[in-house]
Amino acid sequence: MDDRRSMQFGDWINAAALLAVGVFLGLAIEGLVQLIGSPFLPQALLTVLLFAGVFLLYLALDALVERVFNTGVKPARLARKKERKPLALLLSLPAGLVIGVIGAQFGLRGLLL
Repeated sequence: MDDRRSMQFGDWINAAALLAVGVFLGLAIEGLVQLIGSPFLPQALLTVLLFAGVFLLYLALDALVERVFNTGVKPARLARKKERKPLALLLSLPAGLVIGVIGAQFGLRGLLL
């Protein structure tokens, strides 16, 4: 635990943002699980497939733009020893997912969405 760096101000902001994203993703996941258990199974599958297609399209376009419009700046490799990220920052997204899924069972979806 000593080899992790301490939380800085920017880490707290990132952790809060990741927690909020995790909560909304948890709500969306719980909604998809409810769709799978209902007659709307094709809609749930189509939603997941469309998202996967858009994500793959984004990755392909990003690689294409990087290849065509190369800036010529290469990232530094092993310039200095990187410290491990704080544990609170690493656990903020999974904690948000858990809060979102559990909160959806208690009506958080109706409050936020």
